[in-house]
Amino acid sequence: MSGKGEIKAVLLAGGYATRLAPLSLRIPKVMVPVAGKPVLEHLISMLKNAGIADVVVSLNKNQKVIEKHFGDGKKLGVRLSYVYEDSMTDEDKFGAIGAIQYALSKVGVPKDCIVIGGDNIVMGLDLKKMREEHRKNKSMITVAFFKLAKKEHAQYYGIAKLDDKNKILDFQEKPKAEEAFSNLASTLVYHIEEEFLHEYLPAYINKRKLLGAKPDRPGDMLKHFVDKLPLYGHAFEGMWGDTNTIETYLDTNRQAMSFMRGSVPKKVSCRLLGESQIILSEKARVDETSVIKAPSIIEDGVAIGKNCVIGPCAHLGKGVQVGDNSSVAESIIFPNAKIGENARVYCAIIDENTILGDYCSVEEYSMIGHGCSLGKKTVVMPYSKVWPKISISPGSMINGEIITK
Repeated sequence: MSGKGEIKAVLLAGGYATRLAPLSLRIPKVMVPVAGKPVLEHLISMLKNAGIADVVVSLNKNQKVIEKHFGDGKKLGVRLSYVYEDSMTDEDKFGAIGAIQYALSKVGVPKDCIVIGGDNIVMGLDLKKMREEHRKNKSMITVAFFKLAKKEHAQYYGIAKLDDKNKILDFQEKPKAEEAFSNLASTLVYHIEEEFLHEYLPAYINKRKLLGAKPDRPGDMLKHFVDKLPLYGHAFEGMWGDTNTIETYLDTNRQAMSFMRGSVPKKVSCRLLGESQIILSEKARVDETSVIKAPSIIEDGVAIGKNCVIGPCAHLGKGVQVGDNSSVAESIIFPNAKIGENARVYCAIIDENTILGDYCSVEEYSMIGHGCSLGKKTVVMPYSKVWPKISISPGSMINGEIITK
């Protein structure tokens, strides 16, 4: 059944985020805060600003919390609807391409369709301009390509080769830097024609199933059609990241925070470095001897002791407590966590209701799950994880993963 001709967006948000565990055991990765807002809220705002008000969110049936949070979308100025896959794990999911077909089978195929990976954070992309180019080129699919600042980063992404009219000629998957076609990385932001959704997408999915393969990776689909259909690219600059892993989540948050506009009370006793990019709640208490470096977010009920250094790129959620002489930088501290005196948290994630004892140190790209308690002088080495509700004895050194069944 075809839609009414209005442009519709599909946000693919049904992944299980196993690489972001243990945080994703408690909260879907599309709901984690980036620059102070849930990932999906950033995407919905981008769509609204482009005049796209009809948004379908594709979820798995364990993600009711998302619908509960956003409701019908009226508060954000859009119309939200939700489609739930009947799956319990990544293994029995439809896959990204299958999810597109399933969602549209429930809500109808629109004349114009924007598809976005729900864990993407995109800033600097003009969807209106992308739509205009899509129409002008009579493209079947137009892909948003992010211009990488350094070509050596091509090894981490799908890279495209375009002609002088932006027609896609070929794709490479994570090429060596010296072999990369270009610095154009493929994002999961597509403008797709109705004809493709009606005819070519079902045929492609059926073919994959006959081969015993899941219709998952969008890059495989694009490569399949690149020499069969008119596919075009739209390059943009700004920022693009995701929340798939601890590393990419923290790196994406760091980049997104550089786009923030600050908001601080009229009277502030502590020292602020870069006030224009500091968000400081009037309901937070910060000792006058402490320093906040931009960009940073300090939410309601936060209490920061004496001689602390907070930031840059620190987000302290509601009710977080930081003891005297402690530092938090490039980190996300979820609500009601407590950080003791003389502690250090650098480039890490501390989930809600966790306690770090005095003199604790949590190093880069580490994560402490919710409800944990780390004893005095505990050291968490880089790239380590402590799963939820685990107590660590004082003086411990954690190097790796501490997990309970």
